[in-house]
Amino acid sequence: MALWRDHGLGATADGYLRIVDPTAWQDVLAEVAPRFAAATPLMSSALGDLVVWLDGRAHLLEFRRGTSRIIANRLSTLLVILGYESFLADPDYFDWSPFPEARERLGVPRSHECFGFSPLLALGGRRSAASLEVVDMREHVLLISSVAGPLP
Repeated sequence: MALWRDHGLGATADGYLRIVDPTAWQDVLAEVAPRFAAATPLMSSALGDLVVWLDGRAHLLEFRRGTSRIIANRLSTLLVILGYESFLADPDYFDWSPFPEARERLGVPRSHECFGFSPLLALGGRRSAASLEVVDMREHVLLISSVAGPLP
């Protein structure tokens, strides 16, 4: 909550990461990732991921892939990671490909939007910039969950 309270809504990394209002995601989070229902949403990505804080750790919830993982054990570490583009491209952290190419073609999604694969990856969609379109992020995350089930 302090991140949002102190900095408000905003974006970094050429629009890839956006600070979110935590209360705007609590209901969706409880539905699509029950294990993270008590987490505090911090950021969203332009590829429809959420970064949440739970039990002293930053978790990356990658709905497009149906995975979650810890990306930082301290808030100070998360802030360092956010400052380097190399972490954005690293598959062990954010793996933002194919964001740069999609951004060139479609522009930067607005704060409530993201790039979504069409068809969904869970339905056999291709993981390429050509398969991305701009979608409402909440609706997209709910759609992925309805097709693939909640995050484990």
